[in-house]
Amino acid sequence: MAGDIALMRPGHGSETPRILGGTRAYYVRAGVVGRWFPRLLTVDNHPGKVDIGSRLPTTESPVSLVSAAVVNIDGDPHQVMESYTQYSRHTARTVWLRASSHLLDRVLTDDVVVLREFENVRATRRRLSLIRVLASQVPMINSVGSVHMAADHIEAHAAAEVSGTPSGVVP
Repeated sequence: MAGDIALMRPGHGSETPRILGGTRAYYVRAGVVGRWFPRLLTVDNHPGKVDIGSRLPTTESPVSLVSAAVVNIDGDPHQVMESYTQYSRHTARTVWLRASSHLLDRVLTDDVVVLREFENVRATRRRLSLIRVLASQVPMINSVGSVHMAADHIEAHAAAEVSGTPSGVVP
């Protein structure tokens, strides 16, 4: 849905949370993409990192958010340990908190100030309030394994959330 930054709006009441947009840059390591998705790009033509954002589908309107996933890809496609669990609401809030603040801890180009210095207590409390709403509305899974296994886990979980049937995720 977005590269480094995703703009989201939690739902109010029975309203579904929405992804409003975000950055379109998806920088990936060419060697890893070449190993897992050889038809996506020719590694020889793209040493180092490459932006694949232009090859991904886009949407002009907000998209409903039915599930979130934390994905840990195993580096060896032939010896993969597979794990698929749903986070507790508390753990999901912590993950959302870290995700929502990771840019605040970046050093700016002048190396003198970080963005966190500009977030006051009121803004932090507002962000925490939104995180609580989001964690209560959107189930979050943790998927460990190959790229293909993770994609299968995410698709199955999202389909189960939309249909309202159990996904087989271990809570």
